[in-house]
Amino acid sequence: MNWTSGDLESLLALDFDDVVDRARSLDRRDRAAAFRDAWRLLEAGAESSRLKTLLFAQTLLAASEDRSIVPLIAQPGITAVANVVTSSSEAIETRRAALDALALLFLKAKELTVAADEEIRTAFATAVESTDVYLSDFARCAFLSGGVLSRRKIERVASAARPSQIGKSPIHLPKGVEVRQEGTTVTVKGPKGTISTPLAGGIGVKVENNVIQFTRGDDEQKSRAFHGLMRALVANNVKGVSEGFKRELVIHGVGYRAEVKGKEVVFQLGYSHPVRFPIPPGIDITVDAKTGHIVVTGIEKQRVQQTAEEIRSLREPGPYKGKGIKFSDEVIRGKSTKSRSS
Repeated sequence: MNWTSGDLESLLALDFDDVVDRARSLDRRDRAAAFRDAWRLLEAGAESSRLKTLLFAQTLLAASEDRSIVPLIAQPGITAVANVVTSSSEAIETRRAALDALALLFLKAKELTVAADEEIRTAFATAVESTDVYLSDFARCAFLSGGVLSRRKIERVASAARPSQIGKSPIHLPKGVEVRQEGTTVTVKGPKGTISTPLAGGIGVKVENNVIQFTRGDDEQKSRAFHGLMRALVANNVKGVSEGFKRELVIHGVGYRAEVKGKEVVFQLGYSHPVRFPIPPGIDITVDAKTGHIVVTGIEKQRVQQTAEEIRSLREPGPYKGKGIKFSDEVIRGKSTKSRSS
């Protein structure tokens, strides 16, 4: 098809996916004409459909295998796109799309003037200082190819710009569960018991309207790691005191069995002697003598899993017949026995 100046207006009325698909389907000649129209619209500073225009131009740049688009790039357009990146009033998605477009320009358009080069570098530097505009793969490559920053600084800034997806997620407290902070300890109390967890340094806890939120004091690597860790630990504690955790195992083998006697479990696992396993504090173990089904329950997820692992280690399932103790959801990929050749 032949691209006309009126096609851009009708194109921007489509959905985002359709805009990207249309940009990818254009041939070389139409691609250059479409990019010229989109770039002029960005130069004019039109605010309507700016995000779609940026995505359209960015897709055309990425799909371009030659430099036919480079002569169409003018300084006013670079300035306009750079202003989008540096503007705090713009939507985050729009600023990210503008940053990716600049990064592609930096990678593909080696014939840019020095002024245009500096304009892009300034926009990059502003994006680095902003924590709400992440550095995409395009931007990282542009930084590296242009020698703007070292690789270590790029990775540090890129990881710091992305907030912890786990740490920022709120925890909704079920009915009957209470959470309180006592100094550097977070205590969770519920129907099944109470669990206390030490609070990592630099991590704050806020409980309001039965919702727990975790915050961190800075964006250092250690603080980001503890941010997600503390949220995960407290979330496990909330589930533990309200629902509890359990791990199921199965005994497989002729003559293999187990029996709970007082505060220990006595196993017959093919050894010359019975194996006695003491039940740890805070853990309950039940055994079905007929099926060899073992259920380990408790309010602390780590202790339940550790106890189940220790029971399994008493007689790990063999690779041929699978005899031993395995998790109920575990699949044993057995080895085939060697056959004698006649």
